[in-house]
Amino acid sequence: MSRQDANAAFALSSFLQGANATYIDELYARYEKEPASVDPEWQEFFKSLKDPPADILKNADGPSWERSNWPLSPRDDLTSALDGNWAEVEKVVGGKIAAKAQAKGAELSTADVNQATRDSVRCRS
Repeated sequence: MSRQDANAAFALSSFLQGANATYIDELYARYEKEPASVDPEWQEFFKSLKDPPADILKNADGPSWERSNWPLSPRDDLTSALDGNWAEVEKVVGGKIAAKAQAKGAELSTADVNQATRDSVRCRS
């Protein structure tokens, strides 16, 4: 292969680089399952590769050493308040507020507990 041929081959495949490898693997797997689900240009490209179907699907699943629970998501009150996923925190904080009010002999409606809970969670962020 001459240098010009190598450059031409690179120019035709330069879009295949690490930053979009996962996207292309998933697109290739989608093509393998249903060729019409990708653009005609991708169909022609994938058809020219002639890879075994099992390899295509295995690549799209990710590496064999990949951890299913990674990255870890913190589950503390502050993180929940900051990311807006505070359903569990609302239950816990609401329970604490209702318990403190009951210990002091105060009667709080459900609406009062909900409002106090939201105020408490918001003040942490």
